[in-house]
Amino acid sequence: MGIRRRLFQAGALALFATILALGAGCLWDGAVGRAREGNTHLMAGELDEAIAAYDGAIERDPELSEAHNNRGLAYAHKGEFALAIESYDLAIRFDPESAAAHNNRGNAFAGQGEYDRALWDYHEAVRLDPQWAQVYSNRGWAYARKGEYQRAIEDYDTAIGLDPDFPQAYSNRGNARARLGEHDQAIEDFSQAIRLNPESAAAYNNRGASHTERGEVDRAIEDYEAAMRLDPAWAAPFYNRGNVHHDQGAYDQAISDYSVAIILDPGDAEIYCYRSRAFSASGDERRAEEDRSAAVALGHDCKR
Repeated sequence: MGIRRRLFQAGALALFATILALGAGCLWDGAVGRAREGNTHLMAGELDEAIAAYDGAIERDPELSEAHNNRGLAYAHKGEFALAIESYDLAIRFDPESAAAHNNRGNAFAGQGEYDRALWDYHEAVRLDPQWAQVYSNRGWAYARKGEYQRAIEDYDTAIGLDPDFPQAYSNRGNARARLGEHDQAIEDFSQAIRLNPESAAAYNNRGASHTERGEVDRAIEDYEAAMRLDPAWAAPFYNRGNVHHDQGAYDQAISDYSVAIILDPGDAEIYCYRSRAFSASGDERRAEEDRSAAVALGHDCKR
């Protein structure tokens, strides 16, 4: 079983979504007022309260597209993508020219793994607003999830051309280039993403993975440790540093890193498999077998 590096791919909720603002209108107890109340709750992360406020706005004005769109965002942030899509459907029915609603519905389809349907919405959002960098980045992400890395890179190129200070587009283009084995270019992209957003744990982790593939072990470890400092609750950089230690024959250090990764993500069967290899290499076959059994219980049969 070959070692696999963990590249971070933004999840659907990390894609760029758009809250639609409300124009001047009714009193606070009217449709627009309730929708504004919903926006306040949404931006504060108070999702149930936001949904209730948007429901109130829609009761007062069933054709208020912005309220349907923003209620969709609240559902999406709760991971309730089917309900989000229903809200976006209504937003688009009442405002077919809304690039934002198409983009957001694309994100919800992506959250369900329905990448072809997501791409249709992103295509429509691009048609409606061809100067919107974020939607090209979102479409590139969907292409990447389908394994169409060259098409993804083309969209990231467009996003960066429209917005040269767009860190997520650089980071995502780096991911696509890394998937194609273009690690020199990937490192350039991750480095630019870090310059634009020094707090990006993902960019550090992913640059570390490309440094690892180039055999630049010390630089890889520096990047993984930077990612750990920025996001100590994220398993991926511990897993990746564990792989580096395993490759170097430092099995105790590898086991330590894999153990932290398991604590942070106990449902990831693959990490148990890699820790089992490290236990076997260090001569502890009993604990290796325990990890293989744990992986099988999680639905993953480790290859010895």
